Amino acid sequence: STTILMDSLLNNTTLKVLNLWGNGLNKNEQLAIQSYLKNNTTITHLDLSTNALGPLGVTCICDGLHNHPSISTLLLSGNQMQLKGATALAPVISSATNLRVLDIGVN
Repeated sequence: STTILMDSLLNNTTLKVLNLWGNGLNKNEQLAIQSYLKNNTTITHLDLSTNALGPLGVTCICDGLHNHPSISTLLLSGNQMQLKGATALAPVISSATNLRVLDIGVN
């Protein structure tokens, strides 16, 4: 499960690319990713596309990405983020000074 993987990565502070595309992440897995993102500020590429996170899941992930200095690629397409998720994403985009690629299609 993704939660086990994320728990094993908690002490890894060097990972730069995390691709969890199409894994149908549940709430516990979303919280594990949130926790990991708060502790790892070296992630440059995050792909959580096609996970149907919903607005609460996107909000959870955005909380982990708040003031994340190194993120340059953020792929969140196909997550049903709706207005609440987009509202949570807005400050992440504003503070991500290295962000070069953002995909929020099909939301």
